Amino acid sequence: MRVPAGLFSWLSTVHSAASVHELSDFGLSESTRRFLIREGILAEPIHGVFRVAGAPVTHESRCRLACAASQDVVIAGRAGGRLWNVRRMGLNSPIEVLAFPGSHPVGSPYLVTRTCDLPQSEIVRRNDGIRVLAPHRLAFDLARVLDDDSYESALEQIFDQFCQPPTVWEVGRRLARSGRNGSARFRRVMESRPDYHKPKDSDLEVRVLRAMRRRGIELQPQVAVRLPSGVVRHLDGGDQTRRWGVEIDHVTWHGGRGDAQRDKALDRQYRRLNWTVERVGDHELTTSFNQVIDELVASYQGIRLMSAA
Repeated sequence: MRVPAGLFSWLSTVHSAASVHELSDFGLSESTRRFLIREGILAEPIHGVFRVAGAPVTHESRCRLACAASQDVVIAGRAGGRLWNVRRMGLNSPIEVLAFPGSHPVGSPYLVTRTCDLPQSEIVRRNDGIRVLAPHRLAFDLARVLDDDSYESALEQIFDQFCQPPTVWEVGRRLARSGRNGSARFRRVMESRPDYHKPKDSDLEVRVLRAMRRRGIELQPQVAVRLPSGVVRHLDGGDQTRRWGVEIDHVTWHGGRGDAQRDKALDRQYRRLNWTVERVGDHELTTSFNQVIDELVASYQGIRLMSAA
């Protein structure tokens, strides 16, 4: 049996999965393919799609199988978010795909949603053969499958790393309508943040600012403060009128002695400007979130009472 030179090297670049047509185009004959299956070298997990037996089963390999099974499939939802490394997608989320009406994409265990509106500009074709929603379309699509908190956090990361809110609004104005799953959540979350706000850097920042908002305190994210030294610092959240802000310190970034000393020096500069900056750590937020929020609310209300006196 003649195996084309470079076949398995190429397969390693596409997560060890390929359609029968791709294998034929590479030069693998039907008889050789059957031989490789009999020898346990290739497997056929989906009709017409083959993978290297024993190759690791990863999120990418599952997405690749779906795309190899049908040219009409585009990875969407949380599966698409994981391909873009967007947070709050979950580790064991199903593979959600979009497909055009009348097409015959892969079935179970993949979750198929039909759509008539998916322009090529909203599809990214990766070098590994996976087709995934572009970030500006994914930002709308995730509203179907996430709750409000997770959706807001994912949106902030998308705005920070991939595209701007006006681009996402363009997609939403075209697609959001009564009866379309996720449309109400899209409008609700998008309308809750002004487009001029800088994206929030972390999931904890999103959660803290949302919790404060639910307590009646609207803080602006990434508030710029020019320190006496001339350096401009951006607080995770703040109220410029009352000169009150909050900083979320992550152990990874604020774990050393030098970091603690720099933070103390920064706090002294904030105090020279009559700013009150509350620092909270990611560990205490993880273990005592509600208590930390209570303390932040009490601090803010104290400043508000002082400014009203």
